[in-house]
Amino acid sequence: MDCDGNITLNEISLFTGHETRRLAKKENTYLQKPVYRPDLEQSGTIVVTDINKTNSRLIFKEKIQGNIIITDIPRNLTLELSKNPGTKRQIGLSPGHYQVKIHYRGNIYTNELKIKEKKSILLHLLIL
Repeated sequence: MDCDGNITLNEISLFTGHETRRLAKKENTYLQKPVYRPDLEQSGTIVVTDINKTNSRLIFKEKIQGNIIITDIPRNLTLELSKNPGTKRQIGLSPGHYQVKIHYRGNIYTNELKIKEKKSILLHLLIL
């Protein structure tokens, strides 16, 4: 993932392949190796979404790390990602109510928030 604001089909394939292998190894299940086979007639990069075109954002500060799960308030999965420390990440979200859960070192940190039109929320995490 190059953090350019575009999420491409190739980036999704790389991410899901990595996560599938990581989780299979963690769960001690048989080796899984997802294969990406696009049956598309065009060539080049296919952009699935462009965060730069969204006007409401959730920003994770550099120190936040762990597995992050974001659901809307009816509890539909919106996004799941692993974040390492040292990089600021931002995601575009539609305005609405969300729950953010960060799993880190056996603890779960939860926050409910409201994303408004044309607003950004900066998420901090203090671990003492």
